[in-house]
Amino acid sequence: LDEDDSVLEELERMQQEEQLGNDSDDDDDESPDDDSVDDDEEDLHHSENEETEESENDDDDDDDDDDEKEVEPDHNIADTYRPTKGEDIYGNKIDGDTSGEKKPSKYVPPHQRKKQQASGEGDQEKRRILNRLLNNALNRLSEDTLISVAQQVAQLYSSYPSQLVHELIWKNATDACVLPPMLMTGLIPVYTACIAGVHFQTGDTVQVGESILESVVLELWDRLDAFRKQSSSGSGENGQREVDSKQICNLMLILGYLYNYNIVHCSFMYDVIRHLIESFSEVDIE
Repeated sequence: LDEDDSVLEELERMQQEEQLGNDSDDDDDESPDDDSVDDDEEDLHHSENEETEESENDDDDDDDDDDEKEVEPDHNIADTYRPTKGEDIYGNKIDGDTSGEKKPSKYVPPHQRKKQQASGEGDQEKRRILNRLLNNALNRLSEDTLISVAQQVAQLYSSYPSQLVHELIWKNATDACVLPPMLMTGLIPVYTACIAGVHFQTGDTVQVGESILESVVLELWDRLDAFRKQSSSGSGENGQREVDSKQICNLMLILGYLYNYNIVHCSFMYDVIRHLIESFSEVDIE
């Protein structure tokens, strides 16, 4: 019996050891499986991340392509019309001040403002009085009253500015001797003699002769150029061209009488004649 018990115990011990060995083998077999599962899960997660990154990159590429398609124009930008600064699309000028309010100006004190207004009104009044005096004197002009009228006009230079008197004398002479549509052969010699008399009475301080000569030459040259252009282009009515021709001749008559009264030198008259010969048109010959 004792031997049988010992045999049984030995069998049970061996069975227990076998069971323990089997359990340890099972654990060893299960652990690699768990590791492989974890590795599979990591690989799956990594692949998913790669797929999401690739999808995002694809989306970014698609967005970039869309942006490039949107930015790329369908025509040449250099040919696109752009209005210049200060103009609208129709070429009209645009006022920089769109508020409609006047820009502030420099402040002028009240006493200076009154002086400016008074001076402006005084100049207009002075001009009006001088114009009336000149008209009264020149309306009496004739061969008998030539000396007295010239003296009366010369006295005006002592009371009024010289430039203003020059301007109004030439305006009166133009209205009376140049603008009429006919040759003023009777009035031009008297008017020119009066101007020459004023010139010699006032002397070099006033220089009325030089001022009248400058006005005559400038007016003559402007009218000659305009008449030649009309003649070359064939524009203008015949009646108006006839009037313009007579006015040019009146200016030339004034210039000729200024030479006769020793206000213009002969060399200047030769230059004028050479200029007329160079063009040698109908009005130049007349």
